[in-house]
Amino acid sequence: MRVVGKQTSDAALAGKASGDLLKQGAAFNESLQAFFPSGKTGYIPKGLYRFKTHEDANGHQDICLAMHMARMSVKASSSNG
Repeated sequence: MRVVGKQTSDAALAGKASGDLLKQGAAFNESLQAFFPSGKTGYIPKGLYRFKTHEDANGHQDICLAMHMARMSVKASSSNG
């Protein structure tokens, strides 16, 4: 059997906990909720995608993310003006 990585115990993680890290995590979560509101579809259209390489899959994800950000920008600019 081959082991990849190393396992950490819960006690080691407990020493790293802090209120500041909790605050940063909450801020990150709120920014994700603003980007992907609950009940809304994600930025990748539904469907079955098959890619030959990981690079092709990452490229598709990047294109879908850029299109989603463009739609959000247009929506925000039209509601502000």
